[in-house]
Amino acid sequence: INKAFKYILHNIFMAIFIVLFIFLFIYFINNYNSVSMYTITYNTKDDLSISRGYFIKSKVRNILLIDNIEITKIDYEIKDIELELFTLVIGEKATVYKSDNLEDIFISELNEYPEKLKDDVIKSMKNNLHLEIKITDTQDIVHTYNAKLFLKLNFSSNKLSYENFKTEKNNNSNNQYRSTNLLNNNGYINLNLPNQYIEIEKTNNEEDNIKDKLATIGYEYNEDTKTYFKQDDSKIIEYNINNETLYFVINEKTYNYKINYYVQTDTIYFNVFKYLYCIAKYKYFININEYACMFGTCDEFKLYVMDIMNEYELISTTLQS
Repeated sequence: INKAFKYILHNIFMAIFIVLFIFLFIYFINNYNSVSMYTITYNTKDDLSISRGYFIKSKVRNILLIDNIEITKIDYEIKDIELELFTLVIGEKATVYKSDNLEDIFISELNEYPEKLKDDVIKSMKNNLHLEIKITDTQDIVHTYNAKLFLKLNFSSNKLSYENFKTEKNNNSNNQYRSTNLLNNNGYINLNLPNQYIEIEKTNNEEDNIKDKLATIGYEYNEDTKTYFKQDDSKIIEYNINNETLYFVINEKTYNYKINYYVQTDTIYFNVFKYLYCIAKYKYFININEYACMFGTCDEFKLYVMDIMNEYELISTTLQS
C-alpha cells in the first residue's frame, strides 16, 4: 500500500493531465462545428429583393429564415402567387419551401426528423440555392422572377477564442434612445408580424391613460390595427406599443420613404421609392452609428434618422409623464 501510495503521489499530476486531456478531447470532438450560422445574400437581374436571410445549423435543430421578400416593380394586378425555394441535389430539383404568398420564409426542423432540411439538401444549399416567384396577373400572364442565393459562413463553434468587437456605445450620443425591453422569442422584431408575439396586458384604465397621453401629441388610436397614428400632408407615423416599433411613411415630390424603427434591436430600416419603384434599401445601427446598404445607392438617402429618434423620445417622455 505504501509503495502504491508513493507511486500515485509521484505521478498524480501526470494522471490528472491525462484525464483532463481525454475529457477535453471528447468535448472538442463532440462540439466541433456543433453550431454554424450562415448569412444569406442574393443576386438577381429581376425586380426582386429580400432584406435579410439566415441559416443556422446545429446538432439539435436547423433553422432557415428569409424575410421581407418584395417585388419592387409591379405594373399589373396580381391574381396568383407561386413562390418556391429550391436547390439541386445531384442535378435533381429539391424543393425546400413552397408558398402562395410573399410572406417570410421560416423553417425550423429537428435534426433527427428533417422533412426538408436533410443533410444532402443542406450540402447543396450552400452552393446552389434558388428563389423563384411566379405571379399570374388578371390577364393570366405569368411573370417570373428569379434570384440565386448565397450562404456565407458567419459563425461556427470550432474556435478556441473569438474576436471581440468594441462598439461606440459608451461614446454614442444616441444612447439615450436605447430600449431596455427584451427581444421576443424569435430574437427579432418585425412590424409586419402579428401582435401576439409580444402580448402586453393592460386594464381599460391603463389603455385609456395611454390614449389620453398620446392624444396630447397628436396621436389617434386605430382599433383595427391596435396602433397609434398621426399624419399631415406629407408624413404618416404609426406607433405599435406592443412590440415597440415606429413606422414612418414620408412623401416628397420625387422620393417616398418607408421607414421602420425597431426600438428593441436599435435598428432603423429604410426603403426608398422613386415613382412607386423601390430604388434603395438600407439600415442604420444606432449603437455603433453605422449604415449598411442592402440594395441600390444609399449614400444620398441617409435622412430622417434624428427625426425618427426624436419622435420616439417624444412618445417615451409623454408616456412616462
